[in-house]
Amino acid sequence: MKTKIRIHSLPLTMLLALAFTAATHAQRGPQDSWYLDKQSLVNSTPGFNLPTGLAFSPNGDAYVTDQGNDRISVWAANGAFRFGFGKHGTGDGDFRDPFDLSIGDGEVYVSDWSNHRIQVFDLQGKFLRKWGSYGSSTGQFQHPFGTALAFENGTVSEVFVTDYNRHRVQVFDKNGSFLRTFGTAGNGVNQFYYPTGIAFGPDSLLYVANLHGQRIKVLDRNGTEVRQFTTPGYPRSLSFSGDKLAVAMGDHHKVLVYDKNGTLERTISNGSASSNPGSFNHPYGLAFDSSDHLHVADRNNQRIQVFDQNRSYQSAYGFYGSNSLQMHAIAPTPEGTFLIADIAGDRILEIDSNASLVRIIASSGNATGQVNDPKDLVLGPDGRIYVCDTSNHRIQIFDRNGSALLSFGASGNGNAQFNQPRGLALSPDGEIFVADSNNHRIQVFDVNGSFLRKFGSQGNLEGQFNNPIDLDVTDDGNLVVLSYGNNRVIYLTPDGQYLRHWNCSGGTHFLTDLNNGLIGLSWSNNFGVYEHSGSRLKYWNKGNGTSSSFTSLPDGTIVIADRGNDKLLFYRPTFRTVRGPGSKEIPFPEVVSVTQRQGTNHLDVTFRINDADSSHVQAALLAFVDGGNDLSKVIVPKTFVGSTIGKLDANVSTNQNHMVTWNAGADWNVGFGELEMAVLAKDERDLLNLHFLTLPATDSNSTPLKINRSPLGDPDLLNLWYWQLATGDQGISHDAANSSISMPIDANLSVGFSPSSISSIVLWLDANDSQSLTLNSNDVVTSWNDKSGNARNAVLGSGAPKLVTGAGPSGLPAIEFRRSGGDDFLNVGGSAFMAKHMIYVCRSPQASWNYYGGVLGHQSGRGSNYLVHSGQQGFHYNRYPTAVMKNGTDLSQSNGFNLGPLDQFMILEVVVDDHSSSNKSNYKVGRNDNYSMDFDVVEILAFSEQLGAEREQLLLYLSSKTGIGVSGLSLARGNQTTPLGRDYLLEKMNLRSATSAEVTRAREGSLPGSVNQFNPDFKVGPDERPAKVNEYGFDTGNSSGFWVVPK
Repeated sequence: MKTKIRIHSLPLTMLLALAFTAATHAQRGPQDSWYLDKQSLVNSTPGFNLPTGLAFSPNGDAYVTDQGNDRISVWAANGAFRFGFGKHGTGDGDFRDPFDLSIGDGEVYVSDWSNHRIQVFDLQGKFLRKWGSYGSSTGQFQHPFGTALAFENGTVSEVFVTDYNRHRVQVFDKNGSFLRTFGTAGNGVNQFYYPTGIAFGPDSLLYVANLHGQRIKVLDRNGTEVRQFTTPGYPRSLSFSGDKLAVAMGDHHKVLVYDKNGTLERTISNGSASSNPGSFNHPYGLAFDSSDHLHVADRNNQRIQVFDQNRSYQSAYGFYGSNSLQMHAIAPTPEGTFLIADIAGDRILEIDSNASLVRIIASSGNATGQVNDPKDLVLGPDGRIYVCDTSNHRIQIFDRNGSALLSFGASGNGNAQFNQPRGLALSPDGEIFVADSNNHRIQVFDVNGSFLRKFGSQGNLEGQFNNPIDLDVTDDGNLVVLSYGNNRVIYLTPDGQYLRHWNCSGGTHFLTDLNNGLIGLSWSNNFGVYEHSGSRLKYWNKGNGTSSSFTSLPDGTIVIADRGNDKLLFYRPTFRTVRGPGSKEIPFPEVVSVTQRQGTNHLDVTFRINDADSSHVQAALLAFVDGGNDLSKVIVPKTFVGSTIGKLDANVSTNQNHMVTWNAGADWNVGFGELEMAVLAKDERDLLNLHFLTLPATDSNSTPLKINRSPLGDPDLLNLWYWQLATGDQGISHDAANSSISMPIDANLSVGFSPSSISSIVLWLDANDSQSLTLNSNDVVTSWNDKSGNARNAVLGSGAPKLVTGAGPSGLPAIEFRRSGGDDFLNVGGSAFMAKHMIYVCRSPQASWNYYGGVLGHQSGRGSNYLVHSGQQGFHYNRYPTAVMKNGTDLSQSNGFNLGPLDQFMILEVVVDDHSSSNKSNYKVGRNDNYSMDFDVVEILAFSEQLGAEREQLLLYLSSKTGIGVSGLSLARGNQTTPLGRDYLLEKMNLRSATSAEVTRAREGSLPGSVNQFNPDFKVGPDERPAKVNEYGFDTGNSSGFWVVPK
């Protein structure tokens, strides 16, 4: 376990001043475990925030560009919200101000205004493709506004887009290939002045709204103007029904209906902004449904209005609703649904266990039945919903359908007045306890809102509070309060009599009684389970996001409302009494105290190792800077005052206190920050306590297979590195500055080694092999043959890459690739492949890269690819490689994998990501994602997998050949372990990684060709394992990570 120590710098000789809080831990903690059984994503919440455009799918659903929410929301024909897709961002499927959309061939084409692109989705919201970027060239946009689809033989043939700031219309095929453009800035013929809406008429002509020209232009599909007619103001969107053209006059708060020749036939609304039915406040988008009803996106009224065939008002659907979600409180219902307090949208929602909306209980506002910043809620045994309406300084009570029943409280500090009430709890006796946060007290009411009593004041004494923000009634009938300002969990009787308190982590925001004598706390990304004494049984990091509210179900399942990720996380218990048959207790270390000896830099660390069935274990000590959890934060205590025999060695007595004195100043020369002290312990078991299964022999394989049950990952290996460092592994070197562990190269090159002996090799080009090169009379390389045995020969594609004798290291020949004079590159032929791990002997002829590009790369985007950075010595941040090594040394991404000096030949290794890991047939030498730069290259090797132990021989081979020295091999960086590092650790346990064939055999079990997935009887850990198993108990529900087998 760890305990945190805050370090301050002091003058004179006092280098370190230490203060600490030592959390206590229950000895039986490892027996308590929860695992992540289910995740439910809250896809979207109903409502609009500036609806701007709409279109109809074949089944009659209305798809609406919800600009303020950066999404598309979908509404059924009866006006009911169905679902939404998209969020704010720049990634695939993200939006920044979506403006318009069209539907054809079961696909949704969306103009993504501020991302300057078109995105295409299926009708369920799955991203399919995109095109466009910011710019003035053809195929680029400066704010695309309207879209219109042309059809041939019933399918989409062309996509027309109004390019608003470029005053033009661009035309593409359905896949985004540019076809043509027409229009320039102006009010003349074939000109546009900020074009907006666009639609095809019944005459197959194109109608374009010319916003600042205040007219509609009519053109053929090639952009030749046929006619135009003026509008009394600024037209925005267009839609046809038969020969009737509806025009949204957004800034004039009305809709005009013309015939196709421009004769005005009807005006809808009087032009004054209003929220009355049939009136508008900035109508932006419109579309006709299959019944000739006109739907208008009434933007600032946050609704869609519907007009019948006579263009008379018929109905409306939609309302204001934020797609932002901040689940600040959660409460289960007997029906299996959950009540959610959403502080981003200021509303109370009810969702089912799949996170689908059931109903809205309360919406934003300060009227009765409306809420503002609701921070807590409880469902009472009477079926009423009690809500902390925090910024309205009151408590509201609703029935199960959302009808407001009662409200009490007002802003102030008197009885029954509140200042930001944040916590709420109900006792079995029907009393309401309210954490009156900024008044630093608890107030108690009956179920009718009548004031009963209060207790507490601001301070740090017993019975005082400092911003109480959450509370609950425990299963023993007492009250437990989270006092945020002094980081305390305080226990009191229902009458306010102080019982006890214990300290909690800073930033703890949520507290809930979990029954069975347990309390849950949530801070940062962490969740912890405690006994009422404060002994921590379990904690885990739930991943990205922030401190999140949670609740407990009758079966012990913990449900976390994952704030920031908009998910419900269901953690099921393995139950406190469930143990594997004959299982052995693991050692459980506990830091009892850490104190500083006055006037020195010496820390007295008192600890014990609890173990029910081992009298002696091995123990070690580590420190972590700023509470970090990666290799850059580790300090290995080496300098002690006094003996550590029997305390930090392989013969440490369990179940008793030990004290060692660490000279912290000798091993850590920083005078400020935070440290966490960690005691590590291990019994006679291996480094990993793995559960192995033995699968019997089969007809196709006569050898039984012994393999571990569930996959391992980087977090498992990171703990092993901590152990190796703490116990002084002499075979590794730790570099905290680079957050890495490496292994010196001390092997000899095997006689006869050849790169082609590595099974994952996909390409080998060697300029030193004259037989592999074909040159013209000017020594230009016209072909460069592959030596890997895969016949992926490279032939001249452009320019004049030239072989220069003696230009490489140790007098080797090198091939010069230059960008000027034709962008030198070779096309790699043969079958498609994926280059995961690439190794080059290369250099730049200049001190920095003269342009973007790469030595070897494909032309299918940045996924599983890279670019060097023009004018710099590293890689472009648009997509960094997964790892970069120079002359064997692992480089840090923090400075863009700086390769300097560039103008000296190096052995450069690039490992790309798996973002686009399919085989590619468009690799080029000297051209990467259609970019080229200057470089000289001697040798190129590419492999389909990241290299492990075989990398050592390959580096020795290249070093021997080129005379370039190589340093230690990277085993781990940050919190990730390299394949070589994995092999290193597994070797210490006499294990190896299972092959893909062995994993497949284990997954398929007794039925080759199929994978059975059953619910397991027992799972381990807060987020694992396994989710599903086959008939042998092998984990078939987890595909990430790796498995191991005995050697």
